[in-house]
Amino acid sequence: MNQARKLTVIKNDLEERLTIIRPELNLEQWLLWQPANARDKEGKPVLQAKVLEKEIDLPNGQRVIARVTADFSSFGALTTEDQKTLYALVKTWEEKGEDFFKPTYFSVTQLLQTLKRKRGGNSVPALIKSLRRLRSNHVHLEHSFLDAESGERVTTIEDPITILSELKVVSRGKNGKPVRDEGYFKFHPLILKNLAANFRKPVLIDVVLSLKNDVAQLIYSYVDRQLTFNTKHKIRSENLFQEIGLERKAYKYASQRKQTLDRTLSELTGKRLSSGGTIKRAVLELTKDKKDFNVVFEKSTRLQAPPSAKKEKRPEDGPSQKPGPAAPPNPLRADADRAGAEDTLIARRVERLVEVGFVENAAAHLASKYPDECDRQLDALPSRNFSKVNDRVAWLRCAIEQGYALPASPEQGSAAKHENAQKAADCPFCNYSGTPGMRRIINEKYPRGAWKECSHDPEAESNFTSAD
Repeated sequence: MNQARKLTVIKNDLEERLTIIRPELNLEQWLLWQPANARDKEGKPVLQAKVLEKEIDLPNGQRVIARVTADFSSFGALTTEDQKTLYALVKTWEEKGEDFFKPTYFSVTQLLQTLKRKRGGNSVPALIKSLRRLRSNHVHLEHSFLDAESGERVTTIEDPITILSELKVVSRGKNGKPVRDEGYFKFHPLILKNLAANFRKPVLIDVVLSLKNDVAQLIYSYVDRQLTFNTKHKIRSENLFQEIGLERKAYKYASQRKQTLDRTLSELTGKRLSSGGTIKRAVLELTKDKKDFNVVFEKSTRLQAPPSAKKEKRPEDGPSQKPGPAAPPNPLRADADRAGAEDTLIARRVERLVEVGFVENAAAHLASKYPDECDRQLDALPSRNFSKVNDRVAWLRCAIEQGYALPASPEQGSAAKHENAQKAADCPFCNYSGTPGMRRIINEKYPRGAWKECSHDPEAESNFTSAD
């Protein structure tokens, strides 16, 4: 089996085992959704904006507050049901051929089938209302939406976005009864731009649809990201509820958070993760100060060993009970054996890339084009520090394509740090920038200036125009 055919088989096998969609990464990092079953004191759905905040570092070294505000509309607030609807739209968009410029046509019946719901009762009106929330509800961004092409963080406080920029639903009926609901939709241009740049995150849509508890759905989306590069994640319940945006008075006390988590963690145990493996353990542990609970998630990373090749009886081997003299070497068979071994290595390489979050086609491309660099960078992952990396998959892709240096040992790291500091101090391009090793440049793409890492090479750096 040649290499291209082998990679196709791997891709089809993975897609058969895992129903994977690839929504835009910013929408996965900020959980805009409120629990669909949340009710106020009068038993009505909660109508309030959801505000999410976190501190981030800008390329220039400045530390700012990134904020997302998801408003509500006359159709209600964005809920966990709308997250599922969005995933169904992403799946439809991918199946239609991922056209980045034209609207995507759909039928309500098709969306219901993707959502594993039957047509009837309130299912159609509820779905259409969910679609209208995705079209109508404004989302205000402040340093919180990363433009994958420019690497800049977008702010749209005065000009908020909506997840869908276009939506049309037409109902056709017969004898006064609707028989077909069709329409089209289009994602917001900022979202489409990142989708085109493959700035996405794999999501197992079947797992999300299987979750019955709304809080469990939010926690799963959070944990699925955290366990991409780690086998264990621990967080205080107070911080967890802030991360997923549940800061209502009902969760003010640790005992109330524990009561909610007791109902949700059992549902998460055993659920599969988009990076491979499952949630092996999801438990609560009392913190050392005994004022809160730590939520501990562990990932099962056990992989199936590749099937061992069964030795086939060959004519030149003769009867098994009476082995004769060794047969002369067969060059054609030797070539086939070498090709088989190479295919096995590529298959394992693709599998490792998928485990850390790559989609299958990107993993197959990297594994075939940069085989040695894939192995180097994957082997070095446990030694990497990703505390300041927002998108680890995108970073790893660059590391493989550009051949990033491997992390040094503590002794080497200390010497290298001292050497880099000395180079920055002697460099005429960055020693006055206030950020050693970085310089601010200006060009057509960044007319207002942008920060870049300084190479300290006069010949290379003279090609850039300083913005200072």
